[in-house]
Amino acid sequence: MIFQLLTDEDIAFCKKELNAVSYADGKQTQNISKLYSIKENKETPIETVLGKYVSGVFLSNTTLNNIYNPSMVNMQIVNKYGPGDFYDFHVDPFENSITGMANSFGFSIALNDNYEGGEFVIDGDGGRVARKLQTGQIIVFPVMYPHAVQEVTKGTRQNIIGWFSSNISFEQAYMLKHLNDVVQISRGLVTDNSSPSNKDLLIKSVLLQKYIRREWSK
Repeated sequence: MIFQLLTDEDIAFCKKELNAVSYADGKQTQNISKLYSIKENKETPIETVLGKYVSGVFLSNTTLNNIYNPSMVNMQIVNKYGPGDFYDFHVDPFENSITGMANSFGFSIALNDNYEGGEFVIDGDGGRVARKLQTGQIIVFPVMYPHAVQEVTKGTRQNIIGWFSSNISFEQAYMLKHLNDVVQISRGLVTDNSSPSNKDLLIKSVLLQKYIRREWSK
């Protein structure tokens, strides 16, 4: 799932916090690099101030809560890809080695889009799908899905990477996404015409959304 998470103000804050950080060779965080050239990029751990800020935006987002209802989030690293950099297909860890938090879903948040190449690729049930994220957009995917970053050919690609835990399964999140779409359509109907039937549809769709999300989050 892809949608807009960060505003221009959020992006400016992130870039200010990252202005003075130093980046290390990304291969250090991928054991498979000992076997073959799986990645070329630069990475830096997310500092406390930036991590708390983005986590706050993340956990207060209505779309994320309505579909995934995250219980814990881990803003892990910021990565940077220059020309020639890439990350071949890989699978993320299923749990945090330090906190023990289960990683149910992974995500990538784009801090810029003024580069060429560098598409995010997911190898899912429907095959491989490549997308270039726009500034401030987030892509959320099941942690079990292999994924990659295609080679950057021009400019610098910068993203925030992390994971979150949730009691909602991938199948349930799929259903909740469609239910969230129904709620948004209902809201649009009421905006255009606040007839009793349209208002009743909105109330009942929100009721279903809240109840199902609560039950599936247990």
